[in-house]
Amino acid sequence: MLAITTHKFLFFSRKEFWFYDGEKINEGSYNVFSVAKKITDTNVQLLQKYSTCIIDLSKKEEGLFLDIQPRYRSYIRSAEKEKFICTHSIKVRGDELKHLCNSFNKFAELKKIKPIRYSWLKSLNHTQNICLTKMKLDQTDIITHIYIFDNDTIILSQTFHNIDFKDERIRSNANKLLHWKDILLFKTMGFKYYDFGGINPEKLPGISKFKINFGGEVKEYYRYIKTPSFFFFLSNIYKSLLS
Repeated sequence: MLAITTHKFLFFSRKEFWFYDGEKINEGSYNVFSVAKKITDTNVQLLQKYSTCIIDLSKKEEGLFLDIQPRYRSYIRSAEKEKFICTHSIKVRGDELKHLCNSFNKFAELKKIKPIRYSWLKSLNHTQNICLTKMKLDQTDIITHIYIFDNDTIILSQTFHNIDFKDERIRSNANKLLHWKDILLFKTMGFKYYDFGGINPEKLPGISKFKINFGGEVKEYYRYIKTPSFFFFLSNIYKSLLS
């Protein structure tokens, strides 16, 4: 399990819990259970049940590759012939972290999705529980994946492409190859499970199909918030002021 403190002011603290499985935890004032395998308290807010795709990294490389949909395997083999360069980092420099935040938020604005908070990235980077992987071509970033992890599981949090790189075919192949390289990297790093970060076949059929095509088992987890009603009320007011 991963627990991080994202906000702290006097007696108030906001904590995030990832991969929660009923362990004894030191709660904050406002607790966000981002990935929970079970619910241990009925007094929760905004309870959501969701599906995700989990890859068992204990499998041999050959088995992991054969689990991938045949057409995707072909794309990966084709991408391996290109001059792509794959990189990864866990401890990220401050300037690189700001660049990451700015790059993702430009992509988020274009795609009309939720931006990322620099303070959140900084909290994860402080505890060294964030991993970045990139696929480059001629020193140009094409695809970036942002991961969060604990001792056993690594989860895809965000993925985005360089909005100035216009060749969609190369971007697509680079992304598929990066996912495959990520799977192999995390296997060698000793992680047990690769979590694709959620699927929603009804609302996001294309993205969900993409993730399922890499193999893995579909599982159901929970998201929820646990906090006194007073803090929940104040949080909603704060969010409404920001919107």
